[in-house]
Amino acid sequence: MFRFSFYRHMSGWLRSEDPPEIQEAISALERAPVLGRLSQEERRELAYSGHFRCFAPGEVIYHQGDPGLGMYLITRGTVELLVHVPESGPQDVATLGAGQFFGELTLFGPYRRFFTAIAVDEVHTLCLFRPDLEALRIRRPGLTSKFYAAMAEHLSAQVVALLGRLQELQGPITALQLLIPQ
Repeated sequence: MFRFSFYRHMSGWLRSEDPPEIQEAISALERAPVLGRLSQEERRELAYSGHFRCFAPGEVIYHQGDPGLGMYLITRGTVELLVHVPESGPQDVATLGAGQFFGELTLFGPYRRFFTAIAVDEVHTLCLFRPDLEALRIRRPGLTSKFYAAMAEHLSAQVVALLGRLQELQGPITALQLLIPQ
């Protein structure tokens, strides 16, 4: 009879036979608060459904304006997000580390990237692309429903925060006009 061997790592259980990149991805998924609804087995399945990519320091992960196909979860390292402003050049938007993700809007459609993502140091990522999640949806519809619900909730919270900030800067009428379909 086959038995899994388990050992404790951070806040979850890892199987000793999981490859190191899977273990790293599961740990990063545990640190992503938005994915807290997922069980340990669901995180493992998500990790196995993605692609692992490593980037050297200074390497561009993607450019602003590139077509997007999915999101990147940082499992190791630091990523800088920059926006090119025509009058003044690149502007730093955010610096992200392990357990954080970026590019998630493109899970919901073929949107272009809003910023450039650059590896600050050696970066390891778990990439979750729309085709991967579609294949997972066929095998595990409940898992993908939970994942997409969590991502939609995350993006909705970002929109609310953005509208609140816009309301502070431009007034309530301008902010609310953005919500009206054109």
